[in-house]
Amino acid sequence: MQKLLIVVLHQQDAEQVVTSLEDAGHRLTQIPSVGGFLRLDNVTLLLALEEAAVDSAIAVIERHCSSRDLELPLVVSGRLKDELPGLVRHGGATIMVVDLDRLQQV
Repeated sequence: MQKLLIVVLHQQDAEQVVTSLEDAGHRLTQIPSVGGFLRLDNVTLLLALEEAAVDSAIAVIERHCSSRDLELPLVVSGRLKDELPGLVRHGGATIMVVDLDRLQQV
């Protein structure tokens, strides 16, 4: 069965992740995106993979993504009711793995 990986990662990690995935033989689509909480630039990757290749692709992503501490923008803190610390952890990757019923290239 094929899987669709939807990967949202920080823009600073994108070039290394994309290059490493391509070097490992994975084909992907890269889409610029913006995070909903901090409104920072992200990159969303789409990969259609055979189930057996999912773990190796995720390992590549884990190797090249890092989280970082960022100062919370005033615009964000103004939208929130609760007190938040001045620094928040941001980065790494969010990876969603979805069953792909059909893949058709035209």
